[in-house]
Amino acid sequence: MVRLNCWISTRPYKDKIEIVLDGSGQPGCAIKYTNVDIKRFSEIDEQFARDEACRDLEEWKSIHEAYFRRRKCFDSDMKLYLLYFDVVEVFESPPESEDNG
Repeated sequence: MVRLNCWISTRPYKDKIEIVLDGSGQPGCAIKYTNVDIKRFSEIDEQFARDEACRDLEEWKSIHEAYFRRRKCFDSDMKLYLLYFDVVEVFESPPESEDNG
């Protein structure tokens, strides 16, 4: 059996809206999936790599293989969700509190 992924908690689907957290765990924006595809790691193509802002497929594979190896779940036959989305809302950062002593 090939694992579909090693980190996703809920299955993404077209038109699903999700909240993306910033680096401190605060809501940063809402996204809406416009397309969801499933491909094996070995089937990722040059266009998808470029869509993810990589120079080329070799760079994409190197970065992502290293990531999945750190998580101890890499397999060149593993299936991945390919997520395409639009940002539907960017949330304002809450004002920083001032400590007036």
